[in-house]
Amino acid sequence: MMNYRPPPRESFEYSALISETTRMIWRYKFLWFFGLFAGTGTSLGGWNCSFSTGDLPVGEGSGFARATSGWFHAHLALMISLIAAAVFVLLLFWLWSLFCKGAVFESVRDSRGGRPLSFGAAFRHGREHFGRLLLFNLFLLLILAGLVVIIGAIFVLVAFLAASGGAGSIIGGILRAILLLGATGLLLTSFGYLTCISIWIVFPLLLVIVMLYAERAVVLEGLRPTAAIRRGAQILLGNIPQTLLLFLISLGLSIGAGIGVISLTIAAAIPSAISWIVAYNLGFPLVWTVVASVLILPVLLVSITVIAAVNTFFAVYWTDAYLRLSGLPRL
Repeated sequence: MMNYRPPPRESFEYSALISETTRMIWRYKFLWFFGLFAGTGTSLGGWNCSFSTGDLPVGEGSGFARATSGWFHAHLALMISLIAAAVFVLLLFWLWSLFCKGAVFESVRDSRGGRPLSFGAAFRHGREHFGRLLLFNLFLLLILAGLVVIIGAIFVLVAFLAASGGAGSIIGGILRAILLLGATGLLLTSFGYLTCISIWIVFPLLLVIVMLYAERAVVLEGLRPTAAIRRGAQILLGNIPQTLLLFLISLGLSIGAGIGVISLTIAAAIPSAISWIVAYNLGFPLVWTVVASVLILPVLLVSITVIAAVNTFFAVYWTDAYLRLSGLPRL
């Protein structure tokens, strides 16, 4: 049975956490190199790539479909190679992100313990903790795959029962059970929408926070996957008010950081945009085209630098919060 240190009951100093995190990432800027890939989380918007030929004449739509199909068949080997290359690159980035998380998490404890920080030391930390973080993430992927298989099997079973003769009573019973659960959820809340919020927002949020804590338990306490998840859940349940306030603060800071990133990127892009406009009006002469292309580089540099600083901030922020809430010694 894992020993759990009782969480501190004194007031949590949120301002001290933010100020110490800011000072650390500003003093040790080499951590930005690791923090760029060690962000605590990413939210990607969905792209709607559907294409409808409903507004095209039948002949044109079918012709486009035939041309597209023919091109894909003619370049099938190329498409497979590109997909395989993309998957390989994404895999490398994912593995490198695990390396960088170990580097940043352990560096935070070094800093709080008064030990000197350096790029070499952070690199060694990343190498030391890579195996444990890889095992932890593979364990999570295995759980996710199991859930997908279970949910898929349920849908297949329901579809099979629906297609089978004499299964109407079984399907009806399943639907009645679902309706009963939904009605019970509505009765347990003052307003029906609170049920949806509790199920679709609060629970996933708490699960994400448990995983944030569990990752740090893997690095900072050397725990195995199941023990790390239990540890993350224990820290969350023992510090729910502090954790929720930490999340709200991080949410507000992330919104402000996002506005700052966009503003700096737009400001850095103004010279490049002006150059492209001039090049367009002059018919894209070589000189202006080269100047406009070169001016894109500062935009990319500013964007990457600011994103790296922001990611590093939140990685350090949640790691220091874990150290404070878990009762681990900083030395």
